[in-house]
Amino acid sequence: MDPRNTPIEETPAEAAESISDALDFLRGEADAAGLPDVSELIQEASTRSREHSIRLSTEAAEEVLPNPLPAHQDPAVVPVRSRRRLYVPLAAAASAAAVVMTFLLSSAPVYEASYATAVGEHREIVLPDDSVLMLNTDSAVTVRYSDDRREIHLERGEAHFDVTPAPARPFRVAAGLGTVRAIGTAFNVYLDDGTVEVLVEEGVVEVEAGDSRAIPPQILEEGQTLEYRETLGAVSAVEDEEIARRLAWHDGMLDFRGNTLAEVIEEATRHTSTRITIVDPALENRAVTGYIRAGDVDTLLQLLMSEEDISVRRVGAEEIQLTSSEPLGVQ
Repeated sequence: MDPRNTPIEETPAEAAESISDALDFLRGEADAAGLPDVSELIQEASTRSREHSIRLSTEAAEEVLPNPLPAHQDPAVVPVRSRRRLYVPLAAAASAAAVVMTFLLSSAPVYEASYATAVGEHREIVLPDDSVLMLNTDSAVTVRYSDDRREIHLERGEAHFDVTPAPARPFRVAAGLGTVRAIGTAFNVYLDDGTVEVLVEEGVVEVEAGDSRAIPPQILEEGQTLEYRETLGAVSAVEDEEIARRLAWHDGMLDFRGNTLAEVIEEATRHTSTRITIVDPALENRAVTGYIRAGDVDTLLQLLMSEEDISVRRVGAEEIQLTSSEPLGVQ
């Protein structure tokens, strides 16, 4: 007989134990792949299988000897009733379950979703692997997790990622014409009219843009930033204070520390539907310092009116113009 077709002789308890061992193996694979939800389900199944094995072993022990013994029979010669059977169907079922679970872990998408924020809205999402995604105003992403990769597509706006390490499943963010790859790190990606800015808060990321065969990937470490479109820009260092300023939106704030008026207006208008324009080009490079809540137009106007050479003019309910005129105030 072909050994591959020979029935496996197991007791029910042994078969249950074999199934539990297979489930434990699959649980380890799920842990290695960074799939906590799948691992938890397999752990529960394994625990129940072991409990079933213990119960069957107890029942088997109780049935070894007839109870009570016939009065005429010598206990020393009582035939033992073995519960050992051919459990081919049970073993086959366990093997099939293992194959199905392995297929699920190795090929099927585990998680897929889309998230977006409106103008002035901020959102924090905890992903299935406990990585944290934060979306800034007017931003959108698509998330797709499978067994061997974690992929994010930043469709518009800005997102911050605090990534849970899982070497078996690289974490990649596609934005514009490039990708950012990280394993256990925290970084920020801002897509603005085709230009992508990457800022590394912790750890290390690898950035690719355009044809990777012609343009080698660039490694960014903690406290570094770069921009890219079709090609990678130069890497530059960023001080901790500047990182905190750029990421103030995490707390719903805008932090300006000597930024030009043009930069202030560009950033502030991302968080509101109110249109603010600089009428006098001479004001564009005017330095502005302030710490205000994102979307708070009134406080922004008060900040600007406190400057010596900036005047504010309202043009309709949703439009404001900035000019160089005195005295200060809202016209």
